[in-house]
Amino acid sequence: SVERDVLQQHPVLDQLARLFVQLHISKMAFIDSSPFVKTLELDNGVQQDSHEFLTLLLSLLERCLSHSKVPKATTIVQDLFRGSVSHVTTYESLNLSNLFTNQQ
Repeated sequence: SVERDVLQQHPVLDQLARLFVQLHISKMAFIDSSPFVKTLELDNGVQQDSHEFLTLLLSLLERCLSHSKVPKATTIVQDLFRGSVSHVTTYESLNLSNLFTNQQ
């Protein structure tokens, strides 16, 4: 649980919490995520793939949660998602592969 003042200072945390509550209690097949998306500070002029979005989201959450007084909240992103990410680009016509590993 994060303090109310941290939620108020960082709307992305508040909207993410609201989104999860709606997903949990709703019987509808979908949830309107637009209030959450608006808080993500995305540049609509820049196309991002899923990895870029995940990196942006986790960095934003980590930055927002660093203001919490709850010790577990300040490290939850690192505790849950620390690791490495590997990207493999395969050039089938050239029969080559390129592996890129990024420690996170």
